[in-house]
Amino acid sequence: MNYWAASYSTKNEIYKQYVGSFHPYINIGFANNAFRKTEISAAFSLNYDKSLLGIYPNLSVDYNKLILSVCKLPMIEAITVELIDPENVKLTWS
Repeated sequence: MNYWAASYSTKNEIYKQYVGSFHPYINIGFANNAFRKTEISAAFSLNYDKSLLGIYPNLSVDYNKLILSVCKLPMIEAITVELIDPENVKLTWS
């Protein structure tokens, strides 16, 4: 396998590994933006060059740049936060 094929293959494997753990969130977050492709494919297209950093074989993932959702939502109104116990909060909004 040549250098470019190895680089592409490795980037794809890394992407599958780290995005796979976010699969349920991506399915929801890209549900309305996956036109003629799956939600995972839409996320792959958006994230591939933005969140995979480096040059083969020194590749890394920048989780701060990973996009899990793309959509327009109305702003949250009347949000309240209630401390249930030291480790849990309850959020409510309308």
